[in-house]
Amino acid sequence: MIMNLKKIISIGVVTTTIMWSLGIATLIPSIANAIATSCPTLAAGDMLKISGKSAVYALDDNLNYLYFPDGDVFKSWNANDSYNIYYKVIAQSCFDSLTQPASPPYHVFYRNGSYLVKNSSSDTLYVVGLGNKLYPITDTAAKAIYGTNYYYKTIGLSEWPLYTKDATTITQATVYPGMLARAGGLIFFVNEDKILREVTGIGFETNRFKQAFIRTLPISAIEDLPRGSAIDSEVTSLTKRINYSKQNSQTTTPSSINYPFTFSGSLNLSYNAGESMMLRGTVLDNNGVAKIEVLYTRTVDQVSSWSTLNTCYNTNYCNGNIVTPSLSYSPNHYFKMRACDNLGNCEYSPVYITYNTPALAPTPAKPIIEFQNLINHTLGDGFTVKTRLSDNSQMYSFQMFKSVDNINFDQVAQCSDSTSCSVNEITNNNIRKYYFKSRVCNYSSGCIYSDVYLKDN
Repeated sequence: MIMNLKKIISIGVVTTTIMWSLGIATLIPSIANAIATSCPTLAAGDMLKISGKSAVYALDDNLNYLYFPDGDVFKSWNANDSYNIYYKVIAQSCFDSLTQPASPPYHVFYRNGSYLVKNSSSDTLYVVGLGNKLYPITDTAAKAIYGTNYYYKTIGLSEWPLYTKDATTITQATVYPGMLARAGGLIFFVNEDKILREVTGIGFETNRFKQAFIRTLPISAIEDLPRGSAIDSEVTSLTKRINYSKQNSQTTTPSSINYPFTFSGSLNLSYNAGESMMLRGTVLDNNGVAKIEVLYTRTVDQVSSWSTLNTCYNTNYCNGNIVTPSLSYSPNHYFKMRACDNLGNCEYSPVYITYNTPALAPTPAKPIIEFQNLINHTLGDGFTVKTRLSDNSQMYSFQMFKSVDNINFDQVAQCSDSTSCSVNEITNNNIRKYYFKSRVCNYSSGCIYSDVYLKDN
């Protein structure tokens, strides 16, 4: 009978000189259950360990095995440093039936957003972003993002050429693709094009994110960035431990995509300022589509003016929306889509146009604030604070402020193009009272403050 065996491997002490050829096998109990000589069911991203041996491997999309260059790379993919991860322990005969990839890379890369890294022969520091891209970072920015006691890991010379380097240097506390950022009381994963996706407690756990990799930023660093959908379940591309460099994928023969596109929703209609325009772009042939982007501009003849409304992965459609601006803006709005395959080959749709006759948004009503208790919050008991307009109308932006003395208020959240704005607060037993107020602003920069709301702790 074929049996699947998963074993939690816990290592209490790991030195900086850990070698995968040593140690791990001697630190765990002997495996009591027998392992069949044939392979269990295997899937891309599985981590494997041969019964009685120390090394750990990960499977790529073609079920070829990749090795971990060192313990630091391995730890970057774990939720903590104790190695509490489930492996599929397999027989030697099963491993012998597997193969390495036909071409490099043959190894697992550092997880994006994990460590500061450097070349062993250079003093230049980098952060690891999506797609194994390295962004150079100054010491000042490293301290601002990682803290005064920041530290770095070394990329081996054999792996270094397989990363790609970005030309832009990070010089301040800011976000980069692949980062986990905490700001305004929320945790975000920074997607491509610096789109922020809030990570819920369940999303954090199922994607095996690491608390130590959350970087705290000021709210000003994210308030103008676009928001994507929340991460509240496992996202396969974030958990497979396989993160190919685009540099290496270029050696693969590109596929011909030739996608037909359609666009639907709020086209050729008239809207008042402050009203939401909802659109959907669809790729009629989703064979091989890795992502779809909905792009927007008001000046179609300027290539640099196009911005990304939304990015969707592994699907054949993507929604986007804007709030109609006031009279000071162009009445015409232009949209297009970009669909890309797994190799990074992209194709653009035709340009679609929406004609508007916008009017100035009315002065908003005074916003209200509501409290709702939370149960089993990820970091402890707490509550949700929500601000909205009494009629649920959609304005340009909400800001929420918090104080413990009813004198000094700090901004804790900002939401644009929304009907409400909320923030989760963790209960602090040393604080007896919280004070909250909010502000709503329209496109004419007219803002109205709410009353001050008291929350007893």
